[in-house]
Amino acid sequence: MHNQRQIYAQIPSAEPCLSIIDYMNWAVQRAFIYREIRYIDIVRSKISLIFDLYDTKAREREKFYDRKNSFELNKIAPL
Repeated sequence: MHNQRQIYAQIPSAEPCLSIIDYMNWAVQRAFIYREIRYIDIVRSKISLIFDLYDTKAREREKFYDRKNSFELNKIAPL
């Protein structure tokens, strides 16, 4: 027997946590695509881990950005 999952679409105004998640993802996207770090800087203290999936040349540990290895524009792989 398979576990069945139900997914319910939500609108951000009804679920404030979705707005926060959307903002965090958008801020990371802006850093990678437009090389703008200011939106991440606003929430930097709330980010515990970013994984650079696009960096195929870095060693595995260098793809992870956390509090010890901070996320900076000069470290990320260009898209």
